[in-house]
Amino acid sequence: MVGHVSPPTAIKTIGTKRPATPNSLGSTSVALKKSKLLTNKAESAGTEGIALTAAQTQRKNLLEEDPLATDVQHNSVTCNACGKVVKYAMFDLYHWNRHKMRCKLNSNPSRSSSLVSNNVDPSLTAAQSERKRVLEGDPLATNVQHDSVTCNACGKMVKYTMFDLYHWNRHKGRCK
Repeated sequence: MVGHVSPPTAIKTIGTKRPATPNSLGSTSVALKKSKLLTNKAESAGTEGIALTAAQTQRKNLLEEDPLATDVQHNSVTCNACGKVVKYAMFDLYHWNRHKMRCKLNSNPSRSSSLVSNNVDPSLTAAQSERKRVLEGDPLATNVQHDSVTCNACGKMVKYTMFDLYHWNRHKGRCK
């Protein structure tokens, strides 16, 4: 026959677009892959089977040295102060640091006694504590409260929210 060309028989196709691969031809290879994935997931439940980068190892060490962190895992840590489990991805410290700032340590005084003895108010965030420290160190500020401060120069009480310095700085600029 002169005009007849037969299709190549060496290449099998799946459907109409993809050529067959050895993995797509046998169902045993798919089952083998699934079993390997399941064993890898089982191993990764702890940190023993996970290869960590240098940064992840450093963050893991920081978590393990933190006195507030217990039960350090690759995806979570338990807060020693309140008992909450804080989840994260591969020792990422963002959520843990955020939790520590917001954690109310005074809910259990026996666990937080060492932190309270350092004159740190556990109900304040780090930024609020810093602003409070600035106000207490200001020679014009007296009677520093969480919602107000009294001006030493004119005697006026300046109101604010949680040691926000905007109104205080504005008053100091106008008072002199």
